[in-house]
Amino acid sequence: MRPESAQAILAVAHNAFVSLDADGRVLEWNPRATELFAYTREDALGVDLAELIVPARYREQHRAGLRGAAAEVPAKRRLIVEARRRDGGELPVEVSITAVREGDAPVFYAWIEDVSERAHLLRQLERQLRGRDPGSCCLAT
Repeated sequence: MRPESAQAILAVAHNAFVSLDADGRVLEWNPRATELFAYTREDALGVDLAELIVPARYREQHRAGLRGAAAEVPAKRRLIVEARRRDGGELPVEVSITAVREGDAPVFYAWIEDVSERAHLLRQLERQLRGRDPGSCCLAT
């Protein structure tokens, strides 16, 4: 695929796309990542992703996960984690990450989806099923 084709795809992607080098520094950052986290591509390129969008309490775990994935290249993982916006607010995201070897070093490619609405709906459903918030699921007799 030509680089300009890849850039066109990333520009219209529904999910955020981020690629990282072996040290966790941002190599690519698409427009959806800018919308989601409020950092421009220029702000993000070359910066440690952990410092940008990983809440401080999870940064070491994030870095250990990258080291583990780098040792298992090629690797694929899918997880739900908390991420941090530029303003400090947090949101749940689903991350699909692939690690590949480019030359002598691993490169990570991640698609990131905001799952805030899904998490909210699941909490509502759980409350309804436990009877705390029956909503419209209960019929009057």
